[in-house]
Amino acid sequence: LFPYQSLKLSDGRRLVMPNREPRRFASLVDIYTQDGKNIHTEIEVNKPFTINGWKIYQLSYNEQMGKWSNLSVFELVTDPWMPVVYVGIFMLLFGAVGMFLTASRNKEVKL
Repeated sequence: LFPYQSLKLSDGRRLVMPNREPRRFASLVDIYTQDGKNIHTEIEVNKPFTINGWKIYQLSYNEQMGKWSNLSVFELVTDPWMPVVYVGIFMLLFGAVGMFLTASRNKEVKL
């Protein structure tokens, strides 16, 4: 009836599963900004759209309707502190590299 794959187990039984189907969940949206721009774009799951420091993620859809769903749920995320986080990460990396480079100079030779 449906295509399937089976796996023979050691006790003689078989585990049968339907073939996996690739899924793609996307929504065509119109985004209107405060400065009067109208942006027509497609937002997919795990591929957010970025605008004015905001990321728009497709969070969910009507799963009962499946691919015929006309309902999408979006999540808007902003993180104004992200540049500060990146500066902190780079400071840690440069500090660690600096410690390794100066460590050989600071060793004392004991006889």
